[in-house]
Amino acid sequence: GLLEQAVRRRAEAEAIALRQPGVARAWAVQGGRARHVVVDPARVSEKAAARLARDVARALEQAELGPGDVEVTVVRETRHEAP
Repeated sequence: GLLEQAVRRRAEAEAIALRQPGVARAWAVQGGRARHVVVDPARVSEKAAARLARDVARALEQAELGPGDVEVTVVRETRHEAP
């Protein structure tokens, strides 16, 4: 049914993002039209993060997982903690 198709498309979209080098996590937001991708800052530079967002969006659009544009947000952060 429709629910199964939506779940399958979401899983496929997450798999597309996770195949990219340096991607640690990926998930859908906004009803599946947007993806958030978290990368390992030791493996992905700021410049590469911008390129990665374009590459993931292009790959998702080519996979035709649903109508409309896809928005991809890449999160690259470094955290420092002191005792």
